[in-house]
Amino acid sequence: MGLSVEQANQLLTNYGYFQGLNRIFNQYGSVPHEKGAVAKAHAFNLLLQKVVEAKVRIAKLQVSVNRLEAACRAGVAPKPSEGLDFDSVEVKDLLTELLAFDGIAAEIFESSASLLSAAINPETTADKARGLRVSHSDLWSRQKTESFQLLNRNPQVFEMIDFPKPVASDEAKAKITPE
Repeated sequence: MGLSVEQANQLLTNYGYFQGLNRIFNQYGSVPHEKGAVAKAHAFNLLLQKVVEAKVRIAKLQVSVNRLEAACRAGVAPKPSEGLDFDSVEVKDLLTELLAFDGIAAEIFESSASLLSAAINPETTADKARGLRVSHSDLWSRQKTESFQLLNRNPQVFEMIDFPKPVASDEAKAKITPE
């Protein structure tokens, strides 16, 4: 029994590229090794495009962090002439840079989510998103109980997220395992 393109795409969507390809090639008839190799290389090429996109976004994040730092430094020195002006140029610049930073961070999360969905499976990404939502809620609760110490470090709240553990090939394990 053959597999339609629509069915094959559904398997790739449900199981991620590699497990999906494994199912397609091993459960739906014999396929020449060359065809499997081409399909796997194509999956890597699609992932590579997303990785390159992520690199661009990370570079944008570095620029954004530098601009955010500069905006904070501009407001560090007291300016008595501004008195109680909390709508100053420095505040506006900080808020502008903070929103840019947040937008770029969201873009990076999108890159991560897309890569996880494609390489592993969409459910992994959904679990990660749910875990982040719970972690952020817990972080907000902790900050409220700490008298709104909004900038206290609470990295432990993100330890609850069950991030996928990559399964290294024997070749990769050999590269990182001392003999």
